[in-house]
Amino acid sequence: MLSVELVFRNSATDDAVITNIHVEKLADKARSSFGGVDIYEFPVIPQLNPSQMQNAYIGVDYSDTLQPAQFTICCNICDEAQRFKLQLNASVGELIRPCTTSEGNFNKLRSQLTGMNVQDTELEVPETLSSALVTKCVCTVANLGPVTSEGQRRFLFAGRTVAAKSVVLVSLEAGKLIVNCENITIGSMLMKDIKQAVSILI
Repeated sequence: MLSVELVFRNSATDDAVITNIHVEKLADKARSSFGGVDIYEFPVIPQLNPSQMQNAYIGVDYSDTLQPAQFTICCNICDEAQRFKLQLNASVGELIRPCTTSEGNFNKLRSQLTGMNVQDTELEVPETLSSALVTKCVCTVANLGPVTSEGQRRFLFAGRTVAAKSVVLVSLEAGKLIVNCENITIGSMLMKDIKQAVSILI
């Protein structure tokens, strides 16, 4: 589950007070499901006076999908009910959490993720790009942990999806970008995002 910070500000210049700020519930359940994405609401904000600001946090379970999180914020402004529809889109890299592993275990896990669990494309990383720059670029695109490799110009990264904890392995070596992941959609999108980011550096 991802934690998302929301910032509420009453920018009114008069005496307008905002009250009862909350996420609209479906069927009066503590957890609301919107299109397969679960939203965990924040506690009700009783009142927000003019020029006042308050932060709140919601939990979003994307279930390892790229489906947007859609929900509605309800409140009363000067005792008049208002509803504001919001949509939150997470990039594929945000659906992953980094993990640490050895190069030997990386190779072992990769040998188990074959067939349709492999996405690859040609991507030559020139010698002029430093290892630090390549690593920073990949880890900026996705929440992956770098794996120490004994091979020259072999860049390895590992992570797991947030919901299902599925293994995600990424390697840049021998002129190829390879992504191993049980979730075919995540693997495909991740490959495209990383290739695009690294290609900009070349």
